[in-house]
Amino acid sequence: MEVTGANVRLALVRLAPDLPAPAELAAFLARHPERVRDRRAAGNAVCDAGLNTLVQALAYNGVADIASAIGVSPAAADPIYGALGTSSSQAPSASDVRLGNELSVAGARSPITSAAMDGVAGTVTLSFWYGSMINIVTREFGVFLAATTTRNSGALLSRSTYASITKLGTDGLLVQVEFGLA
Repeated sequence: MEVTGANVRLALVRLAPDLPAPAELAAFLARHPERVRDRRAAGNAVCDAGLNTLVQALAYNGVADIASAIGVSPAAADPIYGALGTSSSQAPSASDVRLGNELSVAGARSPITSAAMDGVAGTVTLSFWYGSMINIVTREFGVFLAATTTRNSGALLSRSTYASITKLGTDGLLVQVEFGLA
């Protein structure tokens, strides 16, 4: 079995009182594409560090009731955070353990806002919402498992780079990351 990172989609939206909750935002924007100010799409590399964390969490969950008796240490993949960065100088690869340059401003990390099975067996889309924060330019995105809001914390599950996108304080940024099992 192989974990694949199909793609990453970014949608820059002007903040407005009528925007729905982050978990409902993707469907809303599909119905109202005129609300999207800018878009990006990119490939998504699955990284070994995060994949190992995911496998350890699955293994622990399978034997949690007898884990201490058989010498298995507790492991978890949550909480899951997305992080914005500014580096696009190196292509994403499976050996990446962090972003090239993760932003250190408050709000550059977002907890997962939704996870959806898209009707395709073995496929899930994770969504992250970046509401109001200072002006930034971003060129990379990563998904971190067992993470916190602290920069470079957690195990990097995936990394993407893309053409720069400028987010103003009056914008929101929806990032969706698709994974599959093949």
